[in-house]
Amino acid sequence: MLKALIFNYDGVVVESDSYNRHGITNAAQRLGLPFDEQSYAQFFANKPLEIGASMYLTFIHKPELKDELIALKKMYDKEYAFDMDIVQSTLFFMDRTKQFYKFALIADAPRGNIEHAMQRVKRHYLFDVFVGEEDYERPKPAPDVYTAALSKLEIAPEEAMAFEDSPLGVQAATEAGVPCIAVTHTFTRDVLNEADMVVDTLAEVSDDLLEALAL
Repeated sequence: MLKALIFNYDGVVVESDSYNRHGITNAAQRLGLPFDEQSYAQFFANKPLEIGASMYLTFIHKPELKDELIALKKMYDKEYAFDMDIVQSTLFFMDRTKQFYKFALIADAPRGNIEHAMQRVKRHYLFDVFVGEEDYERPKPAPDVYTAALSKLEIAPEEAMAFEDSPLGVQAATEAGVPCIAVTHTFTRDVLNEADMVVDTLAEVSDDLLEALAL
């Protein structure tokens, strides 16, 4: 029986591309590093922060600045949290289904940052569990973030449904044994086809469909 829904923060719940871009741009400029729109698109767009930072700093021959760059980016993320927008179709879906399931919010960012962001937009109350980078060891596509969420929710993988927007996220959910619905907020359908279902928005997901996919 389906007991909980696990939402990826960046790309499913929030439209955070603009504040991600601002955060990493300001962090790089603070360190005196060369950074422009092409740098963001090539190294950071739609990638986990750790991977993007490693690629970017290796490219500019400054790998020793990785920890400092990531720390600054996370600091700016917290400052910009108020500027990000919740995906309205996801919000309507959560409002419709909250009475039936527990909710978990997962991210490759500090737990405090995503809690703060949800408080700023007055949506903290929706989530029973928050899972941040300090709660697991390996980033996606490893299943660790989902394993941590399942542990906090105290449920089995087949009792959850994941909502993802990237191939790495879909792979992480699948490896954890969690059924997954992917949304095309960030990537096209052809690269999300490993999910159990691909939709354009969560408005397409009915209560009956949720239960059927979880069987």
